[in-house]
Amino acid sequence: MKKSYFLTFAALLAGTSIMFAQANKSTVTSDGISNRAVVTQSGSLNTSDIEQKGDKNDAVSLQMGNENKVMQNQKGNKNVATAEQAGDKNYINQRQIGDDNDILTKQIGDNNESVQKQIGNKNLETVSQAGNENNVMQHQLGDENNAWVQQVGNTNKAKQRQEGNMNTITAVQLGNENNAEQHQLGNMNKASVLQIGNENNAYQHQNGEENEVQVTQTGDKNEVMQEQKGNKNLAKAVQVGNENYIEQNQKGNENDALAEQEGNANIAVQYQEGNKNIAKTAQVGNENYSDQSQAGNENNALVEQKGNLNQVYQYQKGDKNVVKTTQVGNENYSDQIQVGNENDALVEQKDNKNSALQYQKGDKNVAKVMQEGNENDAQQYQVGDSNNALAKQKGDANTAYQAQEGSFNQTKIEQIGSENYAKQTQKGLANNVDAYQEGTANISLQTQDGWANLAKVVQVGTKNISIQNQEGIANNSLTEQNGTSNGSLSLQIGLGNTAKTFQDGTLNLSKTSQEGRFNLSNVKQNGTSNEAYTTQTGGFHMSDIMQTGIGNVAVVNQAN
Repeated sequence: MKKSYFLTFAALLAGTSIMFAQANKSTVTSDGISNRAVVTQSGSLNTSDIEQKGDKNDAVSLQMGNENKVMQNQKGNKNVATAEQAGDKNYINQRQIGDDNDILTKQIGDNNESVQKQIGNKNLETVSQAGNENNVMQHQLGDENNAWVQQVGNTNKAKQRQEGNMNTITAVQLGNENNAEQHQLGNMNKASVLQIGNENNAYQHQNGEENEVQVTQTGDKNEVMQEQKGNKNLAKAVQVGNENYIEQNQKGNENDALAEQEGNANIAVQYQEGNKNIAKTAQVGNENYSDQSQAGNENNALVEQKGNLNQVYQYQKGDKNVVKTTQVGNENYSDQIQVGNENDALVEQKDNKNSALQYQKGDKNVAKVMQEGNENDAQQYQVGDSNNALAKQKGDANTAYQAQEGSFNQTKIEQIGSENYAKQTQKGLANNVDAYQEGTANISLQTQDGWANLAKVVQVGTKNISIQNQEGIANNSLTEQNGTSNGSLSLQIGLGNTAKTFQDGTLNLSKTSQEGRFNLSNVKQNGTSNEAYTTQTGGFHMSDIMQTGIGNVAVVNQAN
């Protein structure tokens, strides 16, 4: 088993004769077979330089204080190199080329810096620096690589790079100007950064095979950026407070990305291109914004944001898409677009300035929006295949607009209170439309174009108006309005039309126009300024009007 020299200064001082001279300097060079070197220097202008070439190399250099510097260079066989420095202008540079390599750096205070490089075989690199101007750079090229950095305080910075084989990288930085940049190229990669406080910033880049990256940053000016290219990718970033921003970018294979941010100026952007993608974002408070974009295969995307200036956009292009947004309070807005295959989209927003727009282009679309209170607005457009859309809004300035173009369309709007307005337009095949609005300035317009159309409106109170327009084949229309400025108009053209209108009280008016064969019209009106006109053109008409009290008028006009 390879020896790793973690010698303490006390143990070393006990058995080594050392020189306390002002101008310490030490150089050891050795060429082959059982090489080994240990150097200890205690105070002033220390420098140590060790170079070893082959066989059972070992090197340790320990320096205690002042202008320290250590350079160790090992070329081949059972290498180990360790350097520990305690204070002042420390710098360590260690370099190993082949066989059972191992390197360690440990520096405690002042202008620390460590540069370590390993090229091949069972590499391991470790650096731990405690305080002041810390800086680390580690580079590994091939075989059983592993690299680790821990820095505790002041101007920390760490950069680690691995090229191939069983790579693992880790960096932990605890306080002050932290920054970590980690890069892995191929084989069993993993990389992780944990930074706890101050100017945190982390960037990780991985290229291929069993990739995974994770970052956890806790406080101050956090930022994360992770990029993976191919194979079993997973990326995860968690940030808790202050100027958070996360961006994760994955290109192909078993992708999965998760981002969680808790408070302050959060933004999260996740982009995945192909294969078994899933992306999740959860942000809790302050300037939240989330943008998720996935291009192909088993996509699935979810965003949950809790409070303050929330916004979400999600875009998925093809294959088994599902997308979901949940936002609970403040300036919510959501925009979801899916282009093809097994699409499904849902938005739920609870209170404040809600707005949602969903657009789906083709295949088995379903879209739902549910919004509870304040400035609600919802729009859903679906273009082709098994469309289905539902929007429910509960209170305040509701508007909902839904348009579907072709295939098994069906759409429904339900709005309960305040400035309601609903518009639904469907073009072809098994259309079905439903709108229900309960109170205040209700208006509903519904238009359907062709095939087994059916439309229904129920409005309960205040400035109700309803217009329904249907064009061809088994049309059917029903309108019910209950109280205040009711008005209703139904226009039907072509084949088994049926239109029914019931209005209850105040300025009722109803007008029905039917154009094809087998038309049937039925109007009932109850009280105040009732009027009803019915016009039927074609063949086999039937009309029925009943009116109860105050300024009733009814006119029926039928022609073949």
